[in-house]
Amino acid sequence: MTKIGKKNSGFNRKCIATGLVVPENQMLRFDYNKNKNIIRLDVNRELKGRGAYFIATEDNWNTVVRKKCLNKTFRTAVSKETYEKIEQELKERLWLKKID
Repeated sequence: MTKIGKKNSGFNRKCIATGLVVPENQMLRFDYNKNKNIIRLDVNRELKGRGAYFIATEDNWNTVVRKKCLNKTFRTAVSKETYEKIEQELKERLWLKKID
């Protein structure tokens, strides 16, 4: 008898932008702290709280903003400023590195 899931030691998560199920190590995580009502980008996956994952591309980020995926996922009102703050952090950490 073989153990189920032994080949894939990581977990799969669903992208909030595309709906694709992908290993979580290929995605970025958002963290929602309900007590403080804060949504942050969790690059190191160390923050506690409810999480949501997305495949980190500019097109997918535009989909997240356009469809307000964070609002739907965390069932809360996310301000435009929060989306802008996360977008700025994404640009600094990810997309600018590709240009260099």
